[in-house]
Amino acid sequence: MPITVSTETSIIQYLVFASDEIFSKSVPILITGGSCSSAILRMELADSRNADDWKKHFECLGNNGIEAIYLVSDEVPASAQAMLRLMNDKLRQSDTYHGIAHNVGSWVVALKQPAYATIEKEYECARKLKSAKSKDVQEKRQADYTHAIDFAEKSDYALR
Repeated sequence: MPITVSTETSIIQYLVFASDEIFSKSVPILITGGSCSSAILRMELADSRNADDWKKHFECLGNNGIEAIYLVSDEVPASAQAMLRLMNDKLRQSDTYHGIAHNVGSWVVALKQPAYATIEKEYECARKLKSAKSKDVQEKRQADYTHAIDFAEKSDYALR
């Protein structure tokens, strides 16, 4: 099969492009598919995945009678730049996987860090309680430990 699908002479197909890259031993493979049909429109080994490589990739599709009416891609700056340079009149959106995964991922990080810090504080209070010698220090550290447990449970409940 050729690396680029082409149309009959003088016929232009307008499609929704879904573009991304995969890697084979750190060598990028640029891929554009038709998002409705899942047909691979162009797939090529590339020297890099910079904006110029993506621009050539999209130009080749255009030269073979395949034009974009809408663009879907991840948030990699190079492909987005190439799409902007070559097809700035087309709407572009982040693909669902990257759009959701990146946003949810950033929320998870934002929520996990304080939760782990709270749990670490609880463990530290427990460690200090075990090393307390006098009755006064034991009582103070027990209060600190109880407070840390309550705080961790409330924080954990808020995250659910």
